[in-house]
Amino acid sequence: NGSLYIVVNNSKYIYKIAANTLLSQAKLEGFNSPRYMLTVGNDKAYVSDLERTGIWVVNLSDFSHKKFIETGNTTEAMVKVGNEVFVTNWSNYYTSGETSNKTVQVIDCQNDELVDEIEVAQEPNSMVVDKHNHIWVLCSGSYEGVQDPALICIDPATKTVIKRFDFTPGMDYPSGLAVDKAGQNIYFMNGGYGTLNVYKMSVEAEQVPETPFIVSESKVFYSIKVDPTNDEVYISNAKNYVMNGDVERYSASGEFISKFEAGIIPSYMLFNY
Repeated sequence: NGSLYIVVNNSKYIYKIAANTLLSQAKLEGFNSPRYMLTVGNDKAYVSDLERTGIWVVNLSDFSHKKFIETGNTTEAMVKVGNEVFVTNWSNYYTSGETSNKTVQVIDCQNDELVDEIEVAQEPNSMVVDKHNHIWVLCSGSYEGVQDPALICIDPATKTVIKRFDFTPGMDYPSGLAVDKAGQNIYFMNGGYGTLNVYKMSVEAEQVPETPFIVSESKVFYSIKVDPTNDEVYISNAKNYVMNGDVERYSASGEFISKFEAGIIPSYMLFNY
């Protein structure tokens, strides 16, 4: 309905702004550490939280808290398939390691209830849905030392893992999963700290590619987004995390096109057409 929502993690609130002017319309407080927001109905959205064990339900019609779905784990990335929302349990840092950081939980978004749980690998950080309606989950490994980084494919109909690709513990730290318009290819970053390259992989592949799609060289790649109209790839470069970063634009075949300056640590990107 002509509004955008900005989740402000450390400040514990969400801004509602006008999409055409970017002027503030409202601010909703009362979160612990909000992370991502997903629209699940005409007047309802879910908000994940790094420090609370569950999902916030927000009423979009009056921009208010509607309820809280207790999941027993802190929550992060979310995707919706049918009438269910799949949410990653990425961190257990704020719960002293007493909750899971290696599962994907399933929420019935019609009844706002936790209905299932799927074990994946440690620290599932991002998810996308492919052309087969399968969910891909990228797991970076434990923050206490990379233990089991993996790329996992889930069949949402059966709630089972149907593919698993393991990375090298201690050397690989995959993150930033993205998908093209057709749901045929997925993209992700991988490598050591500060040396992440971008990889492109068909959803039909039987192994993870060894050759990077785009090499970072001396750049500090931070996030990826694929333009849904032409499959051009946008990659943010955080540089030294202090000065203004860049966003680089590449063709669907991986050729550099252009770049533009952004702010400090450019992260999430949204295509607004």
